[in-house]
Amino acid sequence: MRLPNFFRAPPPIDPGTHGRRQAEFCVEAAAYIIDDVSRGIYRHENPLGLAEAYLNQGLQEDPTLPRVHNELAQLYNMRGEFRLAAEENAKGVALQPNNHKFWYNLAYTYAVHDQVRRAFAAAVVSSYLKPRFRPSKRLIKGGRNDLGGGEAHTVEGKARALFDSMIRDKQVTAETIKSFLGNFG
Repeated sequence: MRLPNFFRAPPPIDPGTHGRRQAEFCVEAAAYIIDDVSRGIYRHENPLGLAEAYLNQGLQEDPTLPRVHNELAQLYNMRGEFRLAAEENAKGVALQPNNHKFWYNLAYTYAVHDQVRRAFAAAVVSSYLKPRFRPSKRLIKGGRNDLGGGEAHTVEGKARALFDSMIRDKQVTAETIKSFLGNFG
């Protein structure tokens, strides 16, 4: 049975368009597919492969677009490729350090892979950037929560202080993000 056109891949990439506009298109197409897969909708034979192809094209067009890295991290999380997901999340955060959603996604990556202290530190920064945004308590599940009240308070204070110094010194890169998270075991 053939599917109607609206159930197929997003429109093909326009060969006459390049740069940031084309990268944004690629990210939107990939985000659409990733969102479908996260809801259990499979409109394509290999949806994550198609999304990855769009994101790789977006990276070629504009590697400085933070959302490309954020969507790639989501894709790697779905595949269970933690190291790649963490690297892409760190790149996205480095490109846009004041985006609370990127920090939240970084926290999610660590929470899913049972790195509770790092997840909590990234979640603290996320809620610090947007105080009315409170990450779900389910985020720091990791099968267990190793942080007692005193330790959670210590991690929270340390995360805020380190983040403030990174922003103040304008030293936010993928390496400083890794170093930041390295402080939390």
